[in-house]
Amino acid sequence: MNYRKQILLILVLAGVILGVGWYFITSCSYNDSVCISNNDALGGPLVFFSTALLLSSIFLLFFSESSYKSWKKFATWAIPVGAVILYLAPASSPGTLGIGFGSFTKETASWLVSGVFLFISLVIIVKKRRG
Repeated sequence: MNYRKQILLILVLAGVILGVGWYFITSCSYNDSVCISNNDALGGPLVFFSTALLLSSIFLLFFSESSYKSWKKFATWAIPVGAVILYLAPASSPGTLGIGFGSFTKETASWLVSGVFLFISLVIIVKKRRG
């Protein structure tokens, strides 16, 4: 399978994950506290991370195969590390997780992990294009 087909597959997968995350966020009524705590804890990180993955994949469509290969090496370890960070972050009550942030929750962790993933992805893609 050539790299463009792999990128399209990643795009479709990121779109499906985005849809599932969005469903989790919007499926519950805001009066049901059990539903909110279960679905927001899963839906938010899915939406944030799949959006970062989707944007990275869109940029990869317009760049060379060497950019894709460099990004793929990064993504193969960054995605599992990000998943572990999101798993360890507390769902709703603030905790420090040994990092020292006073309000470190799954939401802030998902913003942080997704933002860092997107930033590093774009740096790798653009840098490899030049080099």
